[in-house]
Amino acid sequence: MKKDSMTYAKAIARLEEIVRQLEEGETSVDELAAAVKEGVSLVTWCRQKLRTAQEEVEAALSDLEKSGSAENNAPPPSARPSATADEGLFAGGEV
Repeated sequence: MKKDSMTYAKAIARLEEIVRQLEEGETSVDELAAAVKEGVSLVTWCRQKLRTAQEEVEAALSDLEKSGSAENNAPPPSARPSATADEGLFAGGEV
């Protein structure tokens, strides 16, 4: 299976197939080394895929947290002055 067209689900499915073949004795001694090498390669690929996904999720959550912090530091809409520059800040012109 080519890794450029592989998905995580396909890689796991192939690993499960290799394990099943090994457990059931469907792999000959001649095919054993190739099957183990393919399995190791798939495990390595899957681990890297998981690391990348984890890093992307953590970055997205960090960005969300940062944007949430910026919004939390702004005064709520009810605390912001509602008067226009022409009306002044105090209704009725009282100081």
